Amino acid sequence: MPIDKRIPRVLNSDLDNKAVDKVSMLDALNLYSGPDNDGFSVDGKKSDAGDQVLKNIKGNVKVSEQEALPANARLIGAVEDPKTDITYLFIYSTQASGNGVWAYDRYGRLPGSQENSLRLIYKSKQFNFPPNGFVKADIVYTNAIQTFPDLGVDFDKDAIIYFTDGKNEPRKINAYRAFEAGSNIHGSDVYAEADFITACPKTPVKPITFSFGFDGSRSTSNFTTTPGFQFAYQYVYIDGMESSISPYSDVAFPPSVVFQGSEPFANHNNYNVCNLAIPEPGPEISSVKLLARQGSTGSFLIIDEIEKEDFDGSYAFHNDRIGTGISENEVNKQFDSVPRKAVTQGISSNRLMYGNYTDGFDAVKTQCTAEVIYKEAPESFLSYDVNVTPSIEPIGAAAVNLGKSVGFVLDFSEMPSELAEGVELSLSVTIAPDRNWHAYTFKNTNNVAASFHQTRQLGPQIQEGINNAYDNVNLQQSLAETNVEAGAESSFLPSIFGDGNGIATNTSWNTVDTTGNDGFDSLGVSDVTAYGTSAANPVILKGGAVTFFAKIKTTQEISSNTQQKINQAFKKALLNQETEEGFEVLEVQSSDSYNLDVGLYSGKRIKQDQIFQSVSTTSPESRLICAVKTMEGGAQTRPPGGFFIVNKANVEIELKEVAYDNYPFVPSTSNHFRLNLKSINAPEIYTCIHATTEFNGVLHPLDWISISREDLIEIEQGATSIEGWLASKGFDPDLKFHQNPVFAGSNNAINIISNTTGKQIGYLKSLTPFDLSEGVCLMDGEGGPGGGPSNSSDSSANSYDYWRLYNQGSITVNPTSTGGSFD
Repeated sequence: MPIDKRIPRVLNSDLDNKAVDKVSMLDALNLYSGPDNDGFSVDGKKSDAGDQVLKNIKGNVKVSEQEALPANARLIGAVEDPKTDITYLFIYSTQASGNGVWAYDRYGRLPGSQENSLRLIYKSKQFNFPPNGFVKADIVYTNAIQTFPDLGVDFDKDAIIYFTDGKNEPRKINAYRAFEAGSNIHGSDVYAEADFITACPKTPVKPITFSFGFDGSRSTSNFTTTPGFQFAYQYVYIDGMESSISPYSDVAFPPSVVFQGSEPFANHNNYNVCNLAIPEPGPEISSVKLLARQGSTGSFLIIDEIEKEDFDGSYAFHNDRIGTGISENEVNKQFDSVPRKAVTQGISSNRLMYGNYTDGFDAVKTQCTAEVIYKEAPESFLSYDVNVTPSIEPIGAAAVNLGKSVGFVLDFSEMPSELAEGVELSLSVTIAPDRNWHAYTFKNTNNVAASFHQTRQLGPQIQEGINNAYDNVNLQQSLAETNVEAGAESSFLPSIFGDGNGIATNTSWNTVDTTGNDGFDSLGVSDVTAYGTSAANPVILKGGAVTFFAKIKTTQEISSNTQQKINQAFKKALLNQETEEGFEVLEVQSSDSYNLDVGLYSGKRIKQDQIFQSVSTTSPESRLICAVKTMEGGAQTRPPGGFFIVNKANVEIELKEVAYDNYPFVPSTSNHFRLNLKSINAPEIYTCIHATTEFNGVLHPLDWISISREDLIEIEQGATSIEGWLASKGFDPDLKFHQNPVFAGSNNAINIISNTTGKQIGYLKSLTPFDLSEGVCLMDGEGGPGGGPSNSSDSSANSYDYWRLYNQGSITVNPTSTGGSFD
């Protein structure tokens, strides 16, 4: 029997039962077999009860339009978010600006929503939906951003809607960020908005550019043996997507490496930073990944990721970072494979796939004629010699003679005779003492010479060779001062102290304990507190390098007196004076600082040799001990009453101008610069104490002992005593700190010396104990106490070298060892 197949497709309730055709039906009931999301379990969670059970589809419910649909709106697609029960509707409007995405918020989950409300997510004329089209959409979730952290676990990840309409390129939108904006998320910037609504991340098309320069905070270069670097970058979007990698930069070599073979001396330290210029990202970018590789064939590494708020388009690369790897597939990916348009899409295993798509572009036939036009290339990265000579420069005018400090002379006589407009010139000078920095004053507050210098020499100190330790600077030179001018015949000699407070501020040496007899007047604040009063009693700072640099650029062609003009341009730049005509200053650093850290701790032993000891065991810290004057004595010998070391500080040194009336002649292509100790910031001071002996002929302990300010204050407050503190640090509690080891003289002199030596268990009361007003002499400690030999080691030409006092540290307190005779 034949089967009469009926496939009802059309509802037609007006027909008679006998007239119903095979595709019509008189009645119909819409059924649903999916889960019933209206149900809740006992713990308050949604229940999927009723899944796979046929049930009637519910009727319509009136929707509250909190944001009204545009005129002539037409629904052309929808997608439901199963986590939040929000249905996103794609609306076409005859008004271009009315095209957009709305949300049917069934349960009022979005901020400010009511139940069964219609909310605007985002509208833009860039959507350009087709009037009779269909939008296929899917939802994924991103961990990169959480727009609504206060709305519970269902909003812990932002919902990203990917959709396509078969006409425009595939799109995506962050539903929650879009909801907050409504439209024009980036104002009138249509390109930034396109970045926000487009599925394909925009590939960067501009490479990184670079230039090498000098970073004054670094004293060395890490590009000395580099095979070059190539750079690239990658954008990371706010929604978590990552772009393809940008085009690669040219291979970056510092000029000193490029021209190393043609120059007699390659100063790599002049190019210790590679300044990268990275194209500015758009508003949709949250960070920029910076990639680099050595040479042009190595593997790329991620050397940094710069947050958008910290990004200014520049990056200082010092070649001092350890990079992290990046996959070869990521490096080789030139763009994200998103079609020009697609009719449908689907998501599986968190991967987005498009169907029935159009990809690629038709080839465009082109025809052109090329002609090479040759132009003369300007010279670039040329190096010229600037002679730098160390010097000792006067402070102030010749008639004032406030003292002198180390400095240097720059000679530009070998610079070119002509410069074109737009030429950049850079100069850097790095200076460090051979030993340590020594600071002291030469004149007192009444502008009267009250001290003596480390040397009589003045002016440029021509070096014979880099390995010559003395360079004949001990010989008489034409600019050398007389003994009187240098203070060598001062009425205060043989005392190491001059007159005045030196570089001491209004502070006091406060003795907190003594091992002397009860009759000794040692405790409390001293009547006099002075240090940094002479070259024999300087404030000593652990040495560190400082760098001064300047970069200038010609603003016009310079064809006459070029060396002189370059000389003046650099002088004015380094001294922060008015810019020389024909030049502009691009960069300048006329002061620099470094952090010193000696590494002391309370109770540390500091070794010191005996006089004339042949094998030195003196600790480096012994060369940093400063003496404190606590008693007036004129030319009479008075021992210091206290000792200290600057353990930590930030030391700032600046360049100062030199008065040329101190010199008979200065070439027009040269300039003198003086170093000035500008500040000693946040100093941490440790007191140093040295044990004595009660009996002649009995050798006292040779070591110094460091003790912190905090421990001394505890002794002062009675929490412990010096004997208790010594025992706690493992020292003999019976050590004495109040008598001179060997002395022959009147009882009064012995008492004075004993009382003075007995003051050493104390500290400087002020936390800012240094006065660095104009007139502070700054010298290399190699030529002062705690420095090196004055002429040559073991020389009998003078007693300082013969007795090897250069191995005694900065304060000589220990007796002689066996042997030795004085001529």
